[in-house]
Amino acid sequence: MKFNYFLNPVLCLALTFGMVACSDDDDPKDPDESVDYGRNDMWGETLGGTNLNIKAYPDNFAYYWEYTFDNSSHNIGLRITGEFPLARFFNYNVYDDVSQTGLYSVDTNGNKTSLFNIEDADIVPDQGSVNPYATGSQVAGQKYTVYFVPEDASREYLAKDNVCLFASGLERVCVILRCYLPDPAPFSGVEMPTITAFDLTTGEDIELPERAHCGLLDIELPANSLMELPILMFFRAPDSQMYTNGPSEYTVTPGYLREGKVWIFNFMAPSYPSSFSEYASADMRYWSICLGDAETYTHVSLCDYETLVGDDGFATYVVADKGSDNYDTIKSLCAQNGYNLLTWDRASWGDGVMCLYRNMMFASTYAHSMRLCPALDVAAGSFVPSHMVLGDWGAYGLNIDESVFIGAYGMIPIDRSTSLQ
Repeated sequence: MKFNYFLNPVLCLALTFGMVACSDDDDPKDPDESVDYGRNDMWGETLGGTNLNIKAYPDNFAYYWEYTFDNSSHNIGLRITGEFPLARFFNYNVYDDVSQTGLYSVDTNGNKTSLFNIEDADIVPDQGSVNPYATGSQVAGQKYTVYFVPEDASREYLAKDNVCLFASGLERVCVILRCYLPDPAPFSGVEMPTITAFDLTTGEDIELPERAHCGLLDIELPANSLMELPILMFFRAPDSQMYTNGPSEYTVTPGYLREGKVWIFNFMAPSYPSSFSEYASADMRYWSICLGDAETYTHVSLCDYETLVGDDGFATYVVADKGSDNYDTIKSLCAQNGYNLLTWDRASWGDGVMCLYRNMMFASTYAHSMRLCPALDVAAGSFVPSHMVLGDWGAYGLNIDESVFIGAYGMIPIDRSTSLQ
């Protein structure tokens, strides 16, 4: 059985999408509120990815915190001091909270480098400490300091270790701390980092501005962002808006799971670090699949270490409606064929589904980087599906009738030669 479908490139997809993070328990959990993790009054509440206060398509395995302040004086820098957590990954990003974007530099060839983030392995430790992510050995009690200053700050600040830059003149600045797969959750048992503010002119410490409302809670998906898709093509998401995580790349397919339908897609599964000693050298630190709704909430996530991978190296996923009369049969066929079942609740979450395939912090030598794919650009008419660039490493699949899936005992061939015409 062979399925060949074609999409007209005039899809007019005004697509934005979310960012975010992950956590190393067997199942995502809310934080243990009985534990005092210190200085939480400076940060927003501890948010696990399963918390439906979080928008922008978070990963359900995420834990993260934000500090947002009104920057009316345009003369404030931040200093954050903390202890390296022992987690799969952590980092800092700083954003314009109005546009939800970070600052980039662009070279003469048009290549972009993010200036708004710093990753765990790149953080220079305080004097007398070591960075366990750089050394690949688990060493507790190691300290660091990170600075957040505007791009036009004096050379004194720009020359410091561990500097994240935000655009000059921002009215509202947002710092987000992400922690992926911490052990134990939510922050590996270390105290929350301390935030202090200083005057950029005098260098003197000043009172920390009161936390302002963060736009992360107010995101809305633009109209017409979802499409009726007979085939599931994944496009590299643009790195604008929705608080994009600097070291992450995403490909997305925005569609509808209608009554009586099932999605099936796959890709060649990347490797991931199996121990802390591999974190600094791994091709990729983390990957996952997430399903979100039209309100930008994520309801389903499956991360790398939970994913079933076939003998051929492919991870195959099936998205099915839990309210379908055929759900139990589909579930059984998925178990029989070694597929990863992603259960969607159409009755509660609606037909609209945004599926995100997230790759996070991969080596520059990784041969199948999503950065090889041109980003989706609606205005320029650029619709290049990732599987046409990455081959087997690009996610791709079909939106078919449940009866077809069941009739083929779930063994649906996925023809990757399909292209836009």
